[in-house]
Amino acid sequence: MNKICLLSIILLAFKCSPEPEALNAPELKKISITSNDLVLIIEKDSIDIDGKENAEVRIKVNSNLLSSLKEKKVVLKSTGAGKFSNETATIEKDLDLNGEAVDYIKSTEESIVIISAELKDPIMSKTDKVKFYKVEATVITPSIETNDVDADNFTNNVLSLKSVPPSSNKLVHFVAEKGTFISGTNTFSTTMPSTGIVKAYLKHNKPEDVKVVATVGSTYSTEMTVKFKAALPTIAIITSDLKSLPPKLNSVTPVKAQLLRSTGSVSEGQHIVFYDSTTSGARIGTFFNTTTSSTSGIVTAEYSIQDTTKTGFVYIKCYILTPSGRRVLGENRILIK
Repeated sequence: MNKICLLSIILLAFKCSPEPEALNAPELKKISITSNDLVLIIEKDSIDIDGKENAEVRIKVNSNLLSSLKEKKVVLKSTGAGKFSNETATIEKDLDLNGEAVDYIKSTEESIVIISAELKDPIMSKTDKVKFYKVEATVITPSIETNDVDADNFTNNVLSLKSVPPSSNKLVHFVAEKGTFISGTNTFSTTMPSTGIVKAYLKHNKPEDVKVVATVGSTYSTEMTVKFKAALPTIAIITSDLKSLPPKLNSVTPVKAQLLRSTGSVSEGQHIVFYDSTTSGARIGTFFNTTTSSTSGIVTAEYSIQDTTKTGFVYIKCYILTPSGRRVLGENRILIK
């Protein structure tokens, strides 16, 4: 009887001892996965339904979630008329090593499309939406608000473009054959404001017609022609290289007239007439090699004595012909002795 009790005690002790595998089994680490581990990004929130414009759809699976996926794939689905790159409303994309996948969505119907990105195992999804809308045909109207101004390099001809609906933020570019915009060159660029109206201001120093090409974005171009009329002088400052001349035939001195006006500068290429007069009104000399006005408004000539019998002061004068008649601009004098 004592042997039986001893054997029972031994068997009971053996059964209660821990198993070797249980002692050595590693503790499993639980991976925490949240909804933030799956990211869905749609490049635009609204798209034209022309069937050409599309928006990028990007999926990003974070490393925690990526490591637990049995299949490294994501399924994209869209409601309504939204279509992915395979021209259907559903597409399966492989995730790259960074856990990313990219596709594109487009439509030819106006609607709000819900896009979902779905993972299979573990099951998880994200949704977002995009609006498809019809873009109205843009009508751009060019006009010349101010035209035929003085070519005084100060007064502006005004050109404008009006876009309906406004082509907001599109690049608008003006190029003039000649003249200067407020940019200081013959080109001017800006972006279309929310009003849909852009204006360009062009000045010039020569009376002539000037062609201006205006473009909006890469699809619209128009040509306008503005006119500049002669900016005439109101006064002239006359000077001579010599202050006196001997009463000899063909005694010569260069003379110069600086043409001025109250606003801006005198147009290039203006013709003025020099003439002389003694105190008694007689003319004793002649002018030759007379130039037209330069860009700085200067006219030069040479004065030569022809009547050698006169002495004293001779007055050098100039005038310009205007639509309303002769306009005397200024005078100076030379002593004949």
